[in-house]
Amino acid sequence: MKRFSMLIVVASLPLAAVVAGAQSVTVTPTQGQGAQQVEADKAACMSIAQQNVPQAPPPAAPQRGGAVRGAAKGAAAGAIHAENSGGAAYDRAPSGAQEQYRQDQAKDAAKAGAAVGAARQARGNVQAGKQQQQAQAQQSQAVDQAFRSCMMGRGYNVQ
Repeated sequence: MKRFSMLIVVASLPLAAVVAGAQSVTVTPTQGQGAQQVEADKAACMSIAQQNVPQAPPPAAPQRGGAVRGAAKGAAAGAIHAENSGGAAYDRAPSGAQEQYRQDQAKDAAKAGAAVGAARQARGNVQAGKQQQQAQAQQSQAVDQAFRSCMMGRGYNVQ
């Protein structure tokens, strides 16, 4: 009895050129199929498997602008905070000093807001990447199972 091996490569990350979900499959004919028939059946089953398994969703575009949005929110919050919490010394200070104090508070809050916004953006991008990898792994498993089922239906032992 002849044995044929095949490497199934289903999912890949297009930008990183990383191959994921590759599994080694051994196909053994059980009904006396020749080498040409085995290759034709493998090609047909792979085509059927890939056509019948839904494609993984395309990768989400990375989030952008988190630091800018955070800085804008922080600056607004800092200016409002400075206006409302200056106290008696703030009220007696000349308008130029009050303006400088508000600007300083807005700058400090904008820096903090930018850091928070950038961190949120990074977490979102990491989570989206993990979800994409999970979807690709599920697709790879589904194609592998469909291929195995097809080959078994055509009279092969698949391991």
